[in-house]
Amino acid sequence: MYLNRSTPILTGLLYMSLTRYMDSLMLSNLADYQAFMEKTFLGFLREQGASEITQKNYRTDIRHFFNWVITTAQNEPSTALTTEQKGLLKQITLELLEKYKRSQTLAHTPVATINRRLSTLRIFFRCAIAQGWVSDDPTKYL
Repeated sequence: MYLNRSTPILTGLLYMSLTRYMDSLMLSNLADYQAFMEKTFLGFLREQGASEITQKNYRTDIRHFFNWVITTAQNEPSTALTTEQKGLLKQITLELLEKYKRSQTLAHTPVATINRRLSTLRIFFRCAIAQGWVSDDPTKYL
């Protein structure tokens, strides 16, 4: 659910309430949490005037990043991440983002793709701050 011009006012108010209190939501599982963030992010992109292809690429980039985060948390105990819904975004640090960037380089991902993925993360965290999900932007010095 995202807010657009055709969304009724009541639904919009409910949506704003839900996003404002994201930490207190008890979503059924991590997939629901990711889907909610993704839909909200796509709504944010639409409001910014992003094209359909940009939205598609950014959606793919966000999915790639969160899959990487979850896999890293499960496979590397030293990473000390928890995949619990509450606070997942607050665990994303500059150090983790640099590790993600290095993993892309080691996987021989084209530089243009790496740069687009990092740009996606910068925009995603702008959305996350606007929604009140996080207070600090870990991409600020990336």
